[in-house]
Amino acid sequence: MSEFGTTSTYMIDGIPIEKGVVLTKEYLDANQELFTKYLNLWILYPDLFLDAIQSSEDKKYFHLFFY
Repeated sequence: MSEFGTTSTYMIDGIPIEKGVVLTKEYLDANQELFTKYLNLWILYPDLFLDAIQSSEDKKYFHLFFY
């Protein structure tokens, strides 16, 4: 299993897939509580989700309406 920030190639059904993180059932099961916390937070505060996925360059050009 690779660490975040590194790129590795994996085979899935005979197809090479280049990924930084491979999502397996074991990985998802082990981190389900963390994912649930993030999803609950982002459902309540979608602006925080946008902050989390935007790069610093995107933040210069993307703004939400104030209402």
